[in-house]
Amino acid sequence: MGDPLLSHIGNTVRALRKKQGMSMEYLADRADIHLTYLAQIEKGQRNLSIKTLWQIAAALNIKPMSLLPESRHIKVKDGQISIINSTLTNLEPSKKDIILHVIKELALQLTKI
Repeated sequence: MGDPLLSHIGNTVRALRKKQGMSMEYLADRADIHLTYLAQIEKGQRNLSIKTLWQIAAALNIKPMSLLPESRHIKVKDGQISIINSTLTNLEPSKKDIILHVIKELALQLTKI
């Protein structure tokens, strides 16, 4: 059996490609990768670089993180990261460091529940 992460990425690429009505040839050309390489990625048979992941995501007009499985620990709803970013924007760096420390500790404690 193959690597679950590679299988997930491959299945996601294939599903998104088909949903957008793209052929493998078209996606490979847009992502500037070889067709055989794309076929192996879609089958979960090839380990791809971050650069290749970015190229495929750009060719599919999606964020690269969309190709990766969701974290099992903390699921973020749409807009929550934006709210956090806007809340932190005007704080001094030392205060941002304190908040980061608190978030890390809280996340650690939540994984133990």
